[in-house]
Amino acid sequence: MKSDETEPQHGVRTAAEVRAAVPYGLRVGAAVFGRLLIVAGGLALIGYVAVSLATVLVPVAVALLLAALLAPTVSWLARKKAAGSTACPASTPPPSVRRPAFG
Repeated sequence: MKSDETEPQHGVRTAAEVRAAVPYGLRVGAAVFGRLLIVAGGLALIGYVAVSLATVLVPVAVALLLAALLAPTVSWLARKKAAGSTACPASTPPPSVRRPAFG
């Protein structure tokens, strides 16, 4: 035995021995499952945060949707050089569509 080689401790395997002992399919399956577990945990965390912040996220999403839907009307009114007092009522939904803020 050469002097630079150390004798392995009793019961301790090297990485090469472990790789040789575990079948390739099992190693690949474990790696894929580990990654899927991490992705599922991340999605669960995002879902938990979204549910926790739903009271804030839903009104913000509705506001963004309305802003996107009303953008063509606003740009059309701006091109026609409509006054602000005319443009505001023209670009808002009728009272039957609007919901009260509190109630």
